[in-house]
Amino acid sequence: MKYQAIGYGPADLRIGAGDLIAMAYDDDPMFVSGNVTLFEEGLLPTYKVLRRGEWRIGVTSILDPEALEAATGSEITVAPTKEAAEAALKSMNDDGAEFRVLTFYGEEEAAKKLMVDAQGYDLIVVTGGYGEPLYQPQAIDGTKTKLIVTGNKGMYAGLVGLYQNQPFKYARVPLSHEFKDAPQMRKLMADYQKQLEQLGFSGLGISPTPHRSGHTFVGSQACAECHQNAFDIWENSAHAQATAHLVKPPKERGDIPRHFDPECISCHVTGWNPQGYYPYKSGYMDLTSTAHLTGNGCENCHGPGSAHVAAEKEAATTPGIESLRAKLRQEVQLPLEKAREHCMECHDLDNSPDFHDDGAFEDIYWPEIEHNN
Repeated sequence: MKYQAIGYGPADLRIGAGDLIAMAYDDDPMFVSGNVTLFEEGLLPTYKVLRRGEWRIGVTSILDPEALEAATGSEITVAPTKEAAEAALKSMNDDGAEFRVLTFYGEEEAAKKLMVDAQGYDLIVVTGGYGEPLYQPQAIDGTKTKLIVTGNKGMYAGLVGLYQNQPFKYARVPLSHEFKDAPQMRKLMADYQKQLEQLGFSGLGISPTPHRSGHTFVGSQACAECHQNAFDIWENSAHAQATAHLVKPPKERGDIPRHFDPECISCHVTGWNPQGYYPYKSGYMDLTSTAHLTGNGCENCHGPGSAHVAAEKEAATTPGIESLRAKLRQEVQLPLEKAREHCMECHDLDNSPDFHDDGAFEDIYWPEIEHNN
């Protein structure tokens, strides 16, 4: 992707120093870090000065030790941030940098404090934050440094424009369908999906978890025995085709099946936690053994129906079951006033931004699946 300068994050360090060095020098050296040392100093540049038009732009990166997920071992050293940021700044200034950028892996408050302690950077770009990047750079009290938070989903590119004798300009650019897929990235995506298929859920460390209700999933067809009208509405909706749309996506990535990807199937099958990306026991596992749980079915909204279905079937033959049946009927109800919030577990900002427009649920989404029994 022709990146010129990439910093290390905590997950990268789990790969190990040897593999990191091999990747760093596989092509043009692109990794740069002010405070991460692999084996010994000098193997990895602490900064770069890039020429862009009339500008010489200094770039370094800092990994906050507080962000580390595990001990790094003796081959990888993560130095204190202040001293490393000051040293990299001095080196890039000595090398003629006219605009100085620091990319920071860590919390926003830690980044602000670092810029107060190590004065002189023009811009700090901070990883993480919630969801989307900032619309505008922030000022940091006590400094001339501006701060941009990237967000954690990788759905935007940040564009910084430099101008003589005036402040820089910034725009966040959504990586939408307006940009065609690069063939190299399309292949990478296909290879990744193939890896997921080969690993399987167990190879990814994913195992089914009991549902908090204690009940199990029975599939939408079981609901149809009493709720035929509601089932017919569901069967003719996009919810019923949710899994099929992963097996053969209907849009521009139709050549890349994604029904082995937990982040996709969690909202496209029945019986998964949509935000945790794991299945419940008795939830969907594959197209063959759990074919009755394909599609985003009734139970994703109303809860697993095993006890409710059993109570309804036993009502005619089991004396005294009426109170239990009434209780279980109450459990599977989802009042309309609570439905929108529940829907947002899948229709979140990342996957369904239009859902969050004013009136979208009431005027567009709910009418498509409206049912009363």
